[in-house]
Amino acid sequence: MNESRFPFSVPRFTFHVLLVLLLAACASPTPAPTTVTPVGATAATTPEPLATRPSTSSSQATAQAQRTAPAPTRAATTASDKTLKAVLLLAAIDSPRQELFEQLWTENTRGITGTVRLETADNDAATQRVQVQAALADGARVLVIQPVDPDAAGLFVDAAHKAGVKVIAFDRLINTRDLDAYVSHDLQQIGRLQAQAAVNWLTAQKTKTPWNFILLEGAAGDPLASEITRGYFQVLDPLKAKNQVKLIADRANSDWSAAQGQTATTEELTKAKNNVQAVLANNSALARGALAALDAQKLTGKVFVAGAGADPENYSALCSGAQHLDLTRDDDALARSAVKLALALANDQTPAAAGFPNNTIRLDDRDVFQVAIPVQPLTLDSMQATLVQRGIVSARQLGSCFPPLPTGATAPQTDARGALTVWVQEDASGPVYAYLANLAAAFMAANPGVEIQLVPQEAKTVRETFADASDSVDLLWTTNEELQQFAARDLLRAADFITVTQFVEPALAGGTRDGTLYGVPVSTGNNLVLYYNKKLLKEPPKDTDALIRLGATLTKEASGQYTLAYDTTNPFWLLPWLGGYKGAALASDGRTPTLNTRAMTETLTLLKTFKDKKVALPDADLGIADAIFTDGRAAMIINGDEALNTYQTRFGSDLGVTRLPPVSKQDNPRPYTGGIYFAVPVGTGDSRLEVAKAFIQFVTSKAIQMDMAKKFRRLPALQAALQDTTITNDPILKGMSDQMLLGIAPPDSAILTCLWEAVRPNQIAVLNGTAQPDAAAQAMQASAEACIRKLP
Repeated sequence: MNESRFPFSVPRFTFHVLLVLLLAACASPTPAPTTVTPVGATAATTPEPLATRPSTSSSQATAQAQRTAPAPTRAATTASDKTLKAVLLLAAIDSPRQELFEQLWTENTRGITGTVRLETADNDAATQRVQVQAALADGARVLVIQPVDPDAAGLFVDAAHKAGVKVIAFDRLINTRDLDAYVSHDLQQIGRLQAQAAVNWLTAQKTKTPWNFILLEGAAGDPLASEITRGYFQVLDPLKAKNQVKLIADRANSDWSAAQGQTATTEELTKAKNNVQAVLANNSALARGALAALDAQKLTGKVFVAGAGADPENYSALCSGAQHLDLTRDDDALARSAVKLALALANDQTPAAAGFPNNTIRLDDRDVFQVAIPVQPLTLDSMQATLVQRGIVSARQLGSCFPPLPTGATAPQTDARGALTVWVQEDASGPVYAYLANLAAAFMAANPGVEIQLVPQEAKTVRETFADASDSVDLLWTTNEELQQFAARDLLRAADFITVTQFVEPALAGGTRDGTLYGVPVSTGNNLVLYYNKKLLKEPPKDTDALIRLGATLTKEASGQYTLAYDTTNPFWLLPWLGGYKGAALASDGRTPTLNTRAMTETLTLLKTFKDKKVALPDADLGIADAIFTDGRAAMIINGDEALNTYQTRFGSDLGVTRLPPVSKQDNPRPYTGGIYFAVPVGTGDSRLEVAKAFIQFVTSKAIQMDMAKKFRRLPALQAALQDTTITNDPILKGMSDQMLLGIAPPDSAILTCLWEAVRPNQIAVLNGTAQPDAAAQAMQASAEACIRKLP
């Protein structure tokens, strides 16, 4: 070995002894798997699943060779206090990922008291050693090290501790039990996600149990491999106990390479006579090796394969379906967490005081504090969202790597060209965003001159920043609430390019302001419905009289069982009944309150009757009502359609969904409805407008609308889709549809706030018996009028 690679001047023999001790200290508490070292294998350059070592590609090697001077030090003094708080020692800045780390360190240390520094070692362990020595000499309080050599870096920790300095291993583990903290991705989560995905896939394939699993670990005793494998066993151990899973091999692979993965998998396939159902690999390279072994036996796609690290070499296997899962990282969160922890430790704060959960990683006989950043699954369904829309690869580079479009769906072609920026009000890690990214990919594939950039945004960000950013946004995917606000401020174009009769009325109402349609409906709903537990109630009540009668038989207060649960103190749950009495909270102008009416008095009387006749769980908020229903102690609950997935998971076929019961001898309750809409900003130019119109046409086509309804249980806004047998023959979707079609569009959010503030205290007073319904209705009216008069 070249002694210049090591951080301090020590005799060669002494160093070897230290290295052996350091390696021995990393022994895994997991039972040691069988080690495989194939003949002719070379050391891998990327042994870790997510924290890869420096690339040795020729272009990078050339670039590094040209940099003869030591890497520059980047320092930032942010206050009169010159104390060197923390130093980030990066292995290199030779890739977009490393550049991101540099950028985030700089951004997130502005404005602190004291000084921070960032240095890069150009992938040279000797340079990093010198930088550590300099940081210690300059009085640094915390070192954040992305080690060039994880073994040699163990000596950095020893030196730092002698100087009273704490060390955080960043991205890559430093191989010593004396480490102060480790900021990495959640290694156990890697194992859990892989194992659970395998179980889900085999279950969906109706594969006969027991299922035979092969585990391909990294190096024996490597803490990274041990942590991932712990995640495997958290999922698989209960299934092994039930004889649903058999672990036929747990193979360690010393250099984490594809060659070793292929050798190990080939040997185990031979032993098992190809009776293998899943291969779980600690990293992407091992997964590639498994894929090669399976391909040789003509088992491609027939055996579940998962990796971790999302190497580009695995993309084609994911696209083809040969590999079912890989895992990628959130480097933004990783870097920000490292900065936050470093500054906390520099200021003598504990991780707990800084808001970090108490996670640890086992290094030898010691638990070391760990910040574990969640990883992101990468499948065929999510590749466009994860890789293309985050800018990791271009749509052209990835090619036609997206799930097939549903039957009957075709991406339209347009002569328009250009880039379309779409703000999407969805969770960036959620299935709806991934689905939309796949539709964008299909559209771009059909229109090579078009690029669609989806930008996920939270509702708060959309509300607060769209007005200033609207010139750089070509299309919005948003809710009716935001749409109404932007239309009122003349920020949107009229959606006069669609045929309105194709869409259902409640959806159109939510996208219309002052008689002009500004939003093209995508999905509709977001309203209250009646859920019922068929184990307690076979059929829902036909009207409110029948509902009240049920209170005498279904409610059993002694055992905590109730007929109906809902948020009895919230106006959102009260006002639908006002519609059942043919009343409304506002006049047709959408601004004048109409609360002091006979309809409201009767509505409040019904509310009190539900309590007095022991129909409804008394004084319940939504949290209590939801807990009682999911616990099986309420026959019915009134809740939003967003609760559907939770209730279906809990009750399965015992769940019923229907509209709220009609008010006896009156009318149907009419809840407020919402929805998702496309909206075009006024600044969208002609060419981009044509692209936007074509994309909107594609997403709102019947085939796509039906597919989204089946996948996400969101009601389509298109008439033809809503009337399709896929909806009408589905009892759940049919029940949701029946209620949605009776819904009404809510007023502006400011006016709605005035209504809530006027109704709520008086509603509660009626429930508590401190106000009569007629007096409460008068008080509501006066309060609402006073509030609305103050609005612009």
